[in-house]
Amino acid sequence: MKPVFVKAPILDVQFSLTVLNPGLLVGPLLQNSKGASAAIISRFVDGSMPAYPALKVSVVDVRDAARAHLLAMKEPRSDGQRIIVTAQTLSFRKIAKILRQEFSEQGYSVPRFKAPYAALWLYARFDPEARQALRLYGHEEKFDNSKVSSSKRGAFITRFFFSKNHILFK
Repeated sequence: MKPVFVKAPILDVQFSLTVLNPGLLVGPLLQNSKGASAAIISRFVDGSMPAYPALKVSVVDVRDAARAHLLAMKEPRSDGQRIIVTAQTLSFRKIAKILRQEFSEQGYSVPRFKAPYAALWLYARFDPEARQALRLYGHEEKFDNSKVSSSKRGAFITRFFFSKNHILFK
């Protein structure tokens, strides 16, 4: 069966759009439901991840991502831009170390060892999230976040935006 597409009527409405693409969001949650970022962090501390994969991801504090949304709405220079909102890239090894230091005394079991590729490959046959990790195993994400972190003229968010108070991982 062919998909059916409905043509939306063309409206004479003009508006500006800015696309913000955050990395892994870390920080306090507003509600109990877990999004993708919170689910990843949960797997580190709930015992469902016996070992961490060799992954590196970009991270940003959720409060800084929220601030980016507010600033993008107020600042006309962001109109029509696609902006990567990330503070830094961290390995799962580093994330595990930080979480272990913070939460192991409270009884959380944070993985201590890197998962070998073969073990992850086998585990990925049964776990869809592990399957995604397998595709990125050993890959490092690199992003240009100069639109949010540059102090150059023209950047609409300056370095103060990523204040030391809001960067979770140092």
